[in-house]
Amino acid sequence: MSTSPTRRSAGRFPFTTLMAHRRLLAPAARFTPRAEALEERRLLSLTPGNPVTAGTPVAYSGAGGTNTAGAAHDALAAFETAIGGANNGATASPQTGGFRTINWDGVKLDGTDFGGDTTVINSGKTVGIPLNRFQERGIFFNQVYAVSNDGFADVNPAAAGLFPAFSPANTFVMFNDNGIDFSFVQPSDHSTTALPEEARGFGAVFLNVQSPNTTSIEYFHGSQSLGKFFVPVGTAGQPEFLGELFSNPIVTNVTLTLGTDVLFTFNGSTFAAGGTDSPPTHNLVATDDFAYSEPVAPADTPSITGTQGQSFSGVVARFSDSDTTATAKSFTGIIDWGDGQSSPATFAANAQGGFDVSGTHTFARGGPLPVSVRVQQFDAASDEITLHNLANVTPLPVLPVTPKGTTVTATAGTSTNAVVAKFTTVTGAQTIDFTATISWGDGTSGTGQVVVKGHTFLVTGTHTYANSGTLTITVTIQNAGGTSYTATSKAKVKKAKTKHARAVLHRSKTELPSPLQGSSEDSTAR
Repeated sequence: MSTSPTRRSAGRFPFTTLMAHRRLLAPAARFTPRAEALEERRLLSLTPGNPVTAGTPVAYSGAGGTNTAGAAHDALAAFETAIGGANNGATASPQTGGFRTINWDGVKLDGTDFGGDTTVINSGKTVGIPLNRFQERGIFFNQVYAVSNDGFADVNPAAAGLFPAFSPANTFVMFNDNGIDFSFVQPSDHSTTALPEEARGFGAVFLNVQSPNTTSIEYFHGSQSLGKFFVPVGTAGQPEFLGELFSNPIVTNVTLTLGTDVLFTFNGSTFAAGGTDSPPTHNLVATDDFAYSEPVAPADTPSITGTQGQSFSGVVARFSDSDTTATAKSFTGIIDWGDGQSSPATFAANAQGGFDVSGTHTFARGGPLPVSVRVQQFDAASDEITLHNLANVTPLPVLPVTPKGTTVTATAGTSTNAVVAKFTTVTGAQTIDFTATISWGDGTSGTGQVVVKGHTFLVTGTHTYANSGTLTITVTIQNAGGTSYTATSKAKVKKAKTKHARAVLHRSKTELPSPLQGSSEDSTAR
């Protein structure tokens, strides 16, 4: 098939979505048995951001060849060239332009992958990877999916020879169903919160697509389908590539449908072979290389800027509803401000056909704070969405005013909890704005606890001195702005009290005769 780009109409599809964009804050736990994928999909109408127009994406497709030549190779290369820029690899931070790829070959199959956070399905052959396995590359999976180095023949002998790796040696599939679902997120360290982002396009290499109109890629903007496109067919074991490139980054999540049958099943402990490959009625399909544009933050995400201790009022998020009869009064919501506090959200229709979510809040702390909004419809509580944003809050100039040390009295060998320093600061500052370190003067140090009493902040700590004497305690206090201050105090450590024991002499009864016994003996002697 031709590798030159062709234009396809995105068309109209039901507003289906997966729960991936709602599960970004969930831990990347190991595999747990799940229901069929179709049961996890809901008919939802809420979508992050204002409504978008998909337009006509440019398609890149080809079937046959290898990873060095042939139609599939040429289509993949043309797709990456059309995106432009460099391959950003696994750089765990947002990049300007370029694209990302995943070929699965770095996944270890012995249970040690990703620090051991992996699900071993068949050791040395097939494993399940956690949801955030490729967060550094900007993808967050909806479920645990499988990677294999033998084309999954170990879990389904019927797959032998059907899935030769496009880029040796690993390939990628789902289990228990035939769908793969994921969202685009900000490329970041997998130990951090995954922030939803959008891509301009996505493409993948498929293996063994022989039945027409069964294997597909569907692109979504939240719950809004941007189009479902079918992968070209080839012969048994051939690679096929399909990628769609939109004019703007509007793709938030993607669904891949692979063939007609489940490849294998797995319940957390045992696996079993799924279907067989007998096209056109039964077609087993796997995937290999992924390629996609660099994920970026949504263009219509409102900016949240504020100052600690000062009131903020403004728009924090936007969303749209495919139900055109919805009004601002149709929704209710709660804003989590990222500083441990929350407040009700207010809603207003905007000129772009969406809804603005606003709130008023006084930030308790400074720094970059993750703001999230849970939105629900009054007449359909199950139709809800969680919107994410980041607030940039300027910390107060929380400067301790002449921190002062206090004298600590302690006894050697006895644990002592004491106030080691005091300080005052500006109005509005809270204990969370400070950290403290205590050097106890005996070569040891530890973390101090900052508490407030009235308008005075206290640094407390617990310590046990081994020896008596007078020592100098140094307390280092750091504010939210990163400025450090020190205070010194004295520790007067007393000697441990010594208890003097009284000696008691014990004798047997025969050694200490009673007076009566003494008289009797004297009488006998006479």
